[in-house]
Amino acid sequence: MSAFLRRVDSPGWCVALTLAAYTLFAAILLDHSHWNPSVFVTAGTNNANLAEIPYQFHLLVDSDGYDGQFFYRLARNPLTAKAVDYGIRLDNPSYRQQRIFYPVLAWMFSAGGGPALPWVLIAINLAGLAAVAWLAARLARAAGRHHLYGLAIAFSPALLLCLARDLSEITALALLLAGLYCAANRRRALTALFLVLAVLTRETTLVPAAAGLVLCLLRPGQAPPLRREDAWVFALPCAVYVLMQLVLLHRWGIAPVVNGGGNLGMPFYGLLLSLQHVVATSSGWVQALYAAEIGMLCLALAGGLGCLLRADSAPLLRLSWALYSVLFMLLSYGVWVEDWSFLRASMEWYALAGVLLVQTRSPLLAAYALAGPLVTLAIAARLVIVGC
Repeated sequence: MSAFLRRVDSPGWCVALTLAAYTLFAAILLDHSHWNPSVFVTAGTNNANLAEIPYQFHLLVDSDGYDGQFFYRLARNPLTAKAVDYGIRLDNPSYRQQRIFYPVLAWMFSAGGGPALPWVLIAINLAGLAAVAWLAARLARAAGRHHLYGLAIAFSPALLLCLARDLSEITALALLLAGLYCAANRRRALTALFLVLAVLTRETTLVPAAAGLVLCLLRPGQAPPLRREDAWVFALPCAVYVLMQLVLLHRWGIAPVVNGGGNLGMPFYGLLLSLQHVVATSSGWVQALYAAEIGMLCLALAGGLGCLLRADSAPLLRLSWALYSVLFMLLSYGVWVEDWSFLRASMEWYALAGVLLVQTRSPLLAAYALAGPLVTLAIAARLVIVGC
C-alpha cells in the first residue's frame, strides 16, 4: 500500500481523479437530458421566453429557474445595460452583474456567446475543478501532506452542485486558492491578479483580501510572509470591489451590496428555522442527507476553531476563516432553506477549513477528508436518481 501511495503522490493524480469523477457525473446528467447542455443552465419560464432564445433551449415550466440562467444571459453580453434581453430577464441586475468574470470567460470561449455557449459553461467549470484539485494538492504538499489530501477540497459538495447548474463558485474558488497559493510563495503580482479576478467572480472572495490588508497594516512582520509593503496586493482587490459597486450603482440605480443584504440575519437563527422545517416536513431520506450535510459543516467548524488556537498555520488563512465564520453564523433562513443555498454560501469557509486542517496536521483532517467526498457522493446519487 505504501508503494502505491508513493506512486500516486502527485498533483496530476489529484487532477485526474477529480476530472474523471466530475466528467462522469456531467455525462450522466447529459445522457438523462438527451445531451442537451442547456439543462445545466436551469432556466425557468418565469424568467425566460423560449420564443426569444435563438436556439434549442430547455426551460422549466412555471418555474423561476436557478442562478445559472443569469450567468448564461450575461455570457451573451457581459456589458449589458438591459434587464430583459436574449429572452431572459435579469431578476436583480446589479447583483447578478457584479459576478461578471465567469460569464466573461464563457463569452470569450464561445466566440461572443454563440451556439456553443451552454457547452462552454460546463467546460469552464470542469477546467475550474481541475484547477481547484491541482491547487489543493499543492497546498497539501506545501504542508508536508500527501497530494491526494487535495481531494478533500476538490470533492466539496458545493462544487458538485455548482457544476450541475452552471454557477460561478467553482471559478471563484479556483481563483481564490490560486491567490492564496501565490501569497504563500511571495508572488505578489500574481496574488493581486488572482484575488481581483476572484472578487469579480464572486464578491465573498473579498474576505481574504480584506484580511490580508488588515494584517499588512496592523501586524507588519508578525504575519509572515506578509509585510507592510505588501499592502497594495490586498488593497487592489478591495479597490476593484468598491469601483464595481459604484459602476453598477450608476448603471442600475442600486449597489449590489444593498441587494444582497437579505442573505444575512441573526446568528444561527436561520439554521434553527431550517432544522425545524426539515424535521417537520421532510421525508426520512431527506432528513438523513440534511443531517449528513450539517454534520459535515460541524466537523469543519470544529476543525477550523481548533486551528485558530494554533500558531502553525498562516495568519492570513486563520483571519480569513475567522471572518468567513462570522458570515457563516449570520446566514439567513433564505439561505438555510435548502442545501443548494447553504452549501454554496459556505463554500469558501469550508474550503479554507480544509486548508487549515492540512497545515496544522489536525487529528480531524482524516474525518474531514472522508466526510466531504461521502456527502458529495450522496448528493450526486440524489441528482441522478431524483433530479433535484
